Amino acid sequence: MVQTDDERVPLNTKALTHALDTPGREFWSGAAYDLPDELELYLTLHLSSAARLHASKEIVDSGLVDASTLLGVPALVSEDSIAYRTRRENEDSGGFESGVVAHGPQAEVLADEYLNLLRCWAQDHRRRGAATIRFLPGPAPSTLPENSVLKRHGIVAVSWH
Repeated sequence: MVQTDDERVPLNTKALTHALDTPGREFWSGAAYDLPDELELYLTLHLSSAARLHASKEIVDSGLVDASTLLGVPALVSEDSIAYRTRRENEDSGGFESGVVAHGPQAEVLADEYLNLLRCWAQDHRRRGAATIRFLPGPAPSTLPENSVLKRHGIVAVSWH
């Protein structure tokens, strides 16, 4: 299941289902994979067209998608393609390496954007305390601040340092 609360991210379920029915292509970043909760927040706020991909154990066991989707994973979507994060063992990157699985005709384009964010995260923000999270109560302004998401009673804004 692909979902988003962001009205700016249109989901063409028929096209995305078709994309997921095509073989996924793996792309590797060379960047270490750790601090998954912080990485997930970073990706959710920085992917240009973010959604969340969830899959059941049966779907994962069938080989359609990677195990990273069992608990949900940030996904980058286009009209007809989808990319999401995965990992593999790699001692050169400290144990695990971040990667991307991408499906559909725009797989490589989406993977490039996703890989750039994984590398940026690993190089500039992969440490505890790199994010400052603020809740700004009240009505949303006409333009949301950068790196923020609209919630029912205000805005959650995150800055990375």
